[in-house]
Amino acid sequence: MSVLEKLYNLLPFKNIEKGLVNVIRINGAIGQGKNTSSALESTFKRAFFSYRKPEIVAIVINSPGGSAAQSYLIANRIRQLSEESKIPTISFSEDMSASGGYMLLSAANEAYALNSSLVGSIGVIYSSFGGTNALDKLGIERRVITAGTNKSFLDPFKPLQDKDKEVMEEILKVNHDDFINIVEKHREDKLVENHDLFKDIYTGRIFTGKVAKELGLIDGIDDIHSYFNKKFGDEYKLREIKRELSLSDLRGSFGLGIESITSPVLFQFQSEKNDNSNSEMDNLLKILRNYFVYRN
Repeated sequence: MSVLEKLYNLLPFKNIEKGLVNVIRINGAIGQGKNTSSALESTFKRAFFSYRKPEIVAIVINSPGGSAAQSYLIANRIRQLSEESKIPTISFSEDMSASGGYMLLSAANEAYALNSSLVGSIGVIYSSFGGTNALDKLGIERRVITAGTNKSFLDPFKPLQDKDKEVMEEILKVNHDDFINIVEKHREDKLVENHDLFKDIYTGRIFTGKVAKELGLIDGIDDIHSYFNKKFGDEYKLREIKRELSLSDLRGSFGLGIESITSPVLFQFQSEKNDNSNSEMDNLLKILRNYFVYRN
């Protein structure tokens, strides 16, 4: 447990707020931009360790998948923080929770989708294009020099080599086996092995939410509002935990001129931070910041 969590557990105002649900949204491809483990870390911490302690953390997913490694890291982090904070998680699929998106959906204690949601696609894929003769037709000479016989692995301007194909198939199999193990661990005895389509679960096939429920890939058909209205009645409160804005976000929203406004302030803050470069003090400041963020 980090210093941040230890300090949080000493605070006197961490009682669970009845009907409060902290909501994290993950939209788009995993492993790009804001959808990486490191980019989501602050959002996850604020969701599980906020001043107003929720009864549940809900994760709303709309993703076609992406990086195998990042999908694993994010899914694993959801499980870790849920166990550390003792706050259960419930995931909801919107349009799609496929491939790595399904890995995240399955990481929660319970998973739900719509009848029309696309769920599953438990497989791994690599695709590219081959332009073997393209440069010759354009009269372009390509020059490649390597140190290492496999450095030009899967070169798109060369015919596909059998040895390259074998290596890539081995990589895909390792990732696929890991994916299957994660799903079986997360869903445990919920998978319905006697279903006619069970043999297709790990083939990369995608299912509608309706069929995914029959197979045990999800726990039910529901959306976030309907689910919590049934669970808590009109008293439920959804509190969306948004990603913290960085200076680059502000620059993109307001133009380059924002730097001229913020630079003096950032310089002063950085100077003060350097004068008091104590990691525990930094963690305490993070807790206080969370207090002011969540006190309303």
